[in-house]
Amino acid sequence: MTKMDNEKFGNLIRRLRKEKNMTQKELAERLFVSDKTVSKWERGAGMPGITLLLPLAEALGVTGTELLKGERMANNQTLKPEEMDQLLSGPLKLSAQEAESQKGRFWKLLYGVCALTAAVELFLLFRAGLPREQLTDLLMITAMLLLFGVWLCFLIPKQLPSYYDQNKIDYFTQGPFRIHMPGLTFSNRNWFRISRILRIFLLAMMVLYPLACCILFFSGGAGLWERLNSFFLTAALASMAAAAYAASKRSR
Repeated sequence: MTKMDNEKFGNLIRRLRKEKNMTQKELAERLFVSDKTVSKWERGAGMPGITLLLPLAEALGVTGTELLKGERMANNQTLKPEEMDQLLSGPLKLSAQEAESQKGRFWKLLYGVCALTAAVELFLLFRAGLPREQLTDLLMITAMLLLFGVWLCFLIPKQLPSYYDQNKIDYFTQGPFRIHMPGLTFSNRNWFRISRILRIFLLAMMVLYPLACCILFFSGGAGLWERLNSFFLTAALASMAAAAYAASKRSR
């Protein structure tokens, strides 16, 4: 069976690069990547994405097919369609995995920024003298947001089990975490949109809820914050639910 061999691929890149008297840095500059990336390819520790194969082949003076096979080919040699499909499946799969990994890092970084911002806002409220009762409530709600944020940004699965696509299920459970939305059927057609909406709203609430408390406390004192606190939370949760339902309908 023909398949893409990382080590063979890396050896070919290194040999062709040296034949052209190019350094890793020079090749990297032509492809707009780092020299560490080129080094990783040559060591067989990674593969370029599908969009980089043709520019890489052009830079090294070979065909894309030769790169995929990891060896030079005779002028009249061709590949069968099934062999080409097998060769391309590796880079395509790696490109999808790299894109998914980048998205995961983005959400984790964003969670860290939002959590740090929320901590600063809580500290300011503590130093400003927010009464203990209100401060305790604020800490509890923010802690719950942080906890659910960890789940949504670090632990939630990217894909639902197949039985969600075969049955009408309006809830998802993972350990102590649960999403239940009556009238909304979860499936892999809408899961990506729904989970993204939940992340966006939860991260926004992590920052905006303590910020709203800061504004209300400094402008009208603890009394104003106490009167409007429930309204703020209810409006935020209602908006999140409405956005999730809308995302579900768009995915049908």
